[in-house]
Amino acid sequence: MRSVPIREVPTDPTSQVAIFANRQFPKEEAMYSEIQELLATKFSDFNVSDTHRNPYLDSRAPDITISRAGAPTIHPIYIHTLVELKRPEGQIDHSTLGQGLDQLYRLAKHQPWRHSFTMLVTNLTKNHFLQIRRARSGSMQFTEFVPVGFETAIDYLGQVLFNRDEQPELPSFSTELGTVERVLGSTKHSIVAEFEIQAIPHVALRKMPQEGRLTIAVKCSRNPGCLSTIAEEIELLRQLNETGGHQNVAKIVYFHPMKQEFGMEPVGEPALPSVFNSNQSLARDVCREILSAIIWLHERNIVHRDIRWDNIVLHEDSAVLIDFGTAIDIGKITCDVQYEGGYICCPPRLLCNLNALYRPQKSDDYHAYLLLLNSVLFPKSMVGFHSARIQVPTSNESKRLLDLWAELTKSLFWQTYVQAAVDGDIAVLKRLPEMIVMLRRETTFIHGASVGSEISGIEQQLGSLGLGVESSGSSICGAAEVGRG
Repeated sequence: MRSVPIREVPTDPTSQVAIFANRQFPKEEAMYSEIQELLATKFSDFNVSDTHRNPYLDSRAPDITISRAGAPTIHPIYIHTLVELKRPEGQIDHSTLGQGLDQLYRLAKHQPWRHSFTMLVTNLTKNHFLQIRRARSGSMQFTEFVPVGFETAIDYLGQVLFNRDEQPELPSFSTELGTVERVLGSTKHSIVAEFEIQAIPHVALRKMPQEGRLTIAVKCSRNPGCLSTIAEEIELLRQLNETGGHQNVAKIVYFHPMKQEFGMEPVGEPALPSVFNSNQSLARDVCREILSAIIWLHERNIVHRDIRWDNIVLHEDSAVLIDFGTAIDIGKITCDVQYEGGYICCPPRLLCNLNALYRPQKSDDYHAYLLLLNSVLFPKSMVGFHSARIQVPTSNESKRLLDLWAELTKSLFWQTYVQAAVDGDIAVLKRLPEMIVMLRRETTFIHGASVGSEISGIEQQLGSLGLGVESSGSSICGAAEVGRG
């Protein structure tokens, strides 16, 4: 955390803001409507709302919310900034500031494309600005500004509202979809959100269910330069639909005629290795289903190229493989291509040079599948692991992933499956989910044994084959929250 000063503006005792700052309020509740009216007058280009009784922010109810003009509802994806109030005699302490910071982090979760989030915590006498900024790695940097007078605070709040880095994006989803239920994921190319629809818009590829409502995930291009990528994904998903589909592969529901958006089903919940680590039967079933989906795709010459937990969701306890934005039909490519999948599931042969052109192979998906199962055994190995740094060959993350593959290749247990991935030996790979459950039972017993107990041969075979941060592992149908994880 760092403390940053804000330049004070000249005071004018006769101004509306200065007069307001000297008012007394017997209770905090008396301030809400008054502050809302003041800010609505000062910032007429925005929607200023009293939301102290509206828990729209993940069960939190910010006192004042400033959102985009024309937004159809008060929803986190449309919010510019927040104002938290204390009456003039009330103290702004660490608890109050912590409450504001918690709201900022919740807001940032709903706007994963946005770089900066700033809010005001005020009792009219002391006015604190809190800010978090999103680094390229996805981590957040916190800044607390030096308290300022109320006139300066209102002036600076205006600067925040017009700051380019502080703008909520207004996703260009079709109006026929209605209101966004929640943002499911975002990359630099697209945004995915959940909608509950009563009619399928545009080019429908299935009928509405009899109950007349359908929950879908809609993927929309974030800029015109990405339309070709969205269009290619639409065509690939249509091709898969026409072959009958697979119960563990997302299905396209409709697409826009201009190929700027399309809808998918089902909408699932994040698949978390930490959950599978403690639920062995679920882990086995999910891993079997993922492999089944991969094999089905490969039978149709489709290589997914982005097999990682971020692109797998659970729907009614079944795994569903999602996000085909980088998938490719290897039967149609005639030359080497650029790798575009996630960093963590990069083919081992590309780790030293992610920018090299290469020819995608089915073994790439199988290699990524092995890492999925490895993370079930060592879920904490992904905590604090900044996968985006893998793109730098000299980074610690790149070295750790290379070392992991070297260890897996020579491990008494894993080497059989690494070779099966290379050979496309499906029969051997199909044995792995059950073996993972057996190994998990062994390692659970071993790690729970008393100090000084003898380590078994299974433990010696496994070693510590995680990514090396075991002491320190999401998204929903559509796109990974932070892009190339």
